[in-house]
Amino acid sequence: MTQSYDDVVRGLTAPGAPFEVVTETVRGRPMKTFKNRERSLREKVAAAAARGDVPFLVQGERRFSYGEFGRSVWGAAQALARDHGLAKGDRVAILSYNCPDWIIALFGATSAGGIAVGLNGWWATEELEYGLVDSGSRYLVVDERLFPRVEPLLGRIPGLETIFYIGEHAPAGTVPIAELLVPHDTPPTTAIDEDDPFVILYTSGTTGRSKGCITTHRGTIAQVTGILFANLVSAALSGRNLLPPSGAQPSSLLTSPLFHVGGIHSIVCTQMTIGAKLVFNRGRFDAEEVMQLIASEKISIWSAIPTMLHRV
Repeated sequence: MTQSYDDVVRGLTAPGAPFEVVTETVRGRPMKTFKNRERSLREKVAAAAARGDVPFLVQGERRFSYGEFGRSVWGAAQALARDHGLAKGDRVAILSYNCPDWIIALFGATSAGGIAVGLNGWWATEELEYGLVDSGSRYLVVDERLFPRVEPLLGRIPGLETIFYIGEHAPAGTVPIAELLVPHDTPPTTAIDEDDPFVILYTSGTTGRSKGCITTHRGTIAQVTGILFANLVSAALSGRNLLPPSGAQPSSLLTSPLFHVGGIHSIVCTQMTIGAKLVFNRGRFDAEEVMQLIASEKISIWSAIPTMLHRV
C-alpha cells in the first residue's frame, strides 16, 4: 500500500525516529527543531572524520579521505589559534577558486570559533576592498590566480593582519597555506553556541551594495537536515533509491562557487553529511572536463544550473 505524504512525515519525525522533531526554546521563543542534530559545524566535521579512509575530497591528483580531512581541519584550527592569534569571532575571509584548501580553511576557522567570509571570486579590487572592510576580516586566504586583485590592498585595510597564500612561491608579506595544512589529531575546544555565526556570504548587489548575510551554526545544520529530510520523503513517496544502483559510495560533482550558499550549504555540508565523495573541477567550468570527471569518478550527483547542462 502506498504511503501518503503525512504518513511518511510522521514516520520520520516521530519520537525515536531519525528526524524526530521537538519543541525547544531558541532565543526566548518556542521553536520546532530536529532533536538529533549536531550542535555546531565542528561536530559535523568530527562525525565526518569518523569515516576514516573513505574518500572525500578529490581534485586532480589531490585526494583526501574523510579522516585526512578531519585532521587537516583540526590542524588548520590549531595553527590559526596558536600561531596567528585567532580569537573567537574573528573573521577569516576566503578568496579562491574552488579547491580543498577553501573547505579546510573554512572549517578550520569556524571550528576554532572564528567566522568565515566567502568573498565573491568575480569581484574587482574595489568590491573586494568593500567586502574585507565591511566584514571586518582579520585574515584572508587567497589563491595565486586571484591574488593580483587584492595585492593593491595590502597594507591599506585596517585590521587585515595576515594573508595566507594558496599556490607556489608565496609573495613577500604572505604566509604559505602549507602552514595551515599540518594535520592534527585533536579538535579545538573553544566553546561554540548554536546561534554563533558560521559564515558570511554576500548578495549579488543588483540593487545597491552587496550585503553580508550571516548564517549561524544552527541555521546551517537545520538547512542541511531539511534537505536530507526532503529527499528521504520524496524517495519514500516515489519508491526510488537514493544510492547509486551498485550500492557504492555516492559521488558528487561540485561546480557551484563556494562563495555561494548553494556551494557551501547545499552541496559541501550536505554531501559531507551523507558520506559522499566530493569531486572538484579545476578553475572555470569546462564541459569536456566535466564529462571526463563524470566518467572517471563515477559521478552520481551533480547540482548544476541549466546553462551548464546545456553546454554539456
